[in-house]
Amino acid sequence: MSPPTLGALLGAALLRLGAPAVYGDPLAGVRTATVKDPALARLMAFADARAHARTSWVHSGGRLIAVDSSGRSLRLPHRATDADSLVASVEMAVVGGGEVALHLDLRSPAPAGAFIGSTTSAESPPQARQFARRLTAAHRPIVLAGHGVLAARTVPALRAIAAAGRVGVLNTWSAKGVLPWESPYHLGTFGLQERDLALANLPGYDLIIQTGLVVGELPGDPLRGLPSVTVPAALLPALADQLQPRVGPATTSSDLRNRLAAVVQSSWDSRRTPLPPAVLTRQYSDLLGDRGLVTADAGTPGFFVGRTFPTLRPGSVVLPPAGVAAPAGFAVAAALARLRTAPASPVLAVIHARSVERVDAATAEVLGLAAEWRLRVPVACWSPEGPGLSAQAHLEEVVGAVHGTGPSSYSVGYDRCQERELEAVAGPITAW
Repeated sequence: MSPPTLGALLGAALLRLGAPAVYGDPLAGVRTATVKDPALARLMAFADARAHARTSWVHSGGRLIAVDSSGRSLRLPHRATDADSLVASVEMAVVGGGEVALHLDLRSPAPAGAFIGSTTSAESPPQARQFARRLTAAHRPIVLAGHGVLAARTVPALRAIAAAGRVGVLNTWSAKGVLPWESPYHLGTFGLQERDLALANLPGYDLIIQTGLVVGELPGDPLRGLPSVTVPAALLPALADQLQPRVGPATTSSDLRNRLAAVVQSSWDSRRTPLPPAVLTRQYSDLLGDRGLVTADAGTPGFFVGRTFPTLRPGSVVLPPAGVAAPAGFAVAAALARLRTAPASPVLAVIHARSVERVDAATAEVLGLAAEWRLRVPVACWSPEGPGLSAQAHLEEVVGAVHGTGPSSYSVGYDRCQERELEAVAGPITAW
């Protein structure tokens, strides 16, 4: 048996670090999704990172570029000249962002006993105990949760904290599903509209816990002068272990959730056509919410999926992040990235277009890549001028697209009145 190569060492390091996906030029010893166009490779890596809440990679011109799920574009340079610097470089790039210049032949044998390090470190238990005491003593606490909770894989701990602490959770649209939509502790999704946090009435709480909020998820300075603490998402399991049941009143009331739900849920039985967008997203949740993935582009599809999709679990909805320019072609790219990892997974990409034949250039390029990889990407094309399908007709179109019993794409019109109804509650749309 031939000895393992440096490429195999690199592949094992990426897998151990939870960042196994590489797009772009072929890389010896590493499973790579070949994408000839560097811009398309970057889009696919970014979409993969969002779809799986992990770091992905672009390999281009002898460089490995780390692309994380928050949309950061840090280009801190690292050099890999031997086995030790190869592993250390990819570790640093995963943790802090950056790119690795590969100054070595990955086909060369790896030295015996090559060590693959770990990026994890234990947080201080005293810090967790301090946070636990503050939460237990609070009369009216609340949690603001962001995408970092998904990236840290600490959703179960957050759910345990919500239950033991009897504390409500507001999440960003990039953290949809950290609590099920029907949980009494799910207070709603913020960041999509101008008055979201005003309706949440943060000054009415005596402890605001921020966790997992990444750049762009909490714009401005809405917590100035308020009693807030930041708990790293990686510390949530330790906090859950230390937390004693809180005896104060449960913080389960939410004007934001209740007033928006009144608009959304009153439309679920609508018979008018074109259908309200919340009817479309409810059907997506019914079909894919428990084990599939719905992705959406920024704009009308992204807003309504973010605002009205009844989320059951984390990772069932993927949208472009806050604080960065949303790339064209994102929804189809994220769906394709999931299919590349799990070809049998039910997915649906929701885009704004009259039909799949009239999509933007980036989306068309991703669909071409899907055809090259022999993967079928179901696409829902939303347009105000699209067909006015009934609820039953729309359901049949979705089932056909997702499960392969009909065309892979379909077009549907939607009622624009619901957007105005939601803006009357929470103000203008501010996402993206």
